[in-house]
Amino acid sequence: MRTAMIGLVAAAIGCVAPIQAQTQAQTQAPTQAQTALERGKYLVEGIVGCGNCHTPQGPTGPVMARAFSGGPPIDDAMVGKIFPSNITPDPDTGIGKWTDAQLKGAIREGKRPDGSLIGPPMPFYYYRHISDADLDAIVAYLRTLPPVSNKVAS
Repeated sequence: MRTAMIGLVAAAIGCVAPIQAQTQAQTQAPTQAQTALERGKYLVEGIVGCGNCHTPQGPTGPVMARAFSGGPPIDDAMVGKIFPSNITPDPDTGIGKWTDAQLKGAIREGKRPDGSLIGPPMPFYYYRHISDADLDAIVAYLRTLPPVSNKVAS
């Protein structure tokens, strides 16, 4: 009985340790194996999921040729119809003229350069505590996107 219990405890520790290591690795700043741009791409196209709202949708799914240039309208019960903005670096219709500080303010605080509120549904409250390194990586990656001219309704 005692041997079986020791075996169960050892097995449980063996299962938890890899999960903890993986979680710690995912929250750490980029390493030499992962550049800031790679980290930014991973976050923007994965965990943060910017394209889920900011990419146009066609009849068969996302229109990747216009990725991040503004998504379909979102009906929000509290504020009505919302039009996800163009977050490509286009200088006229996107974020091309925004400073890094303005982009960071939009992501963390939900503020446009003029101080007005973005959203809801922009979930900036989830991004308030994102690490500085991850926020820098996101901004750096957004700057590398192809600029797409797409004026989004407001």
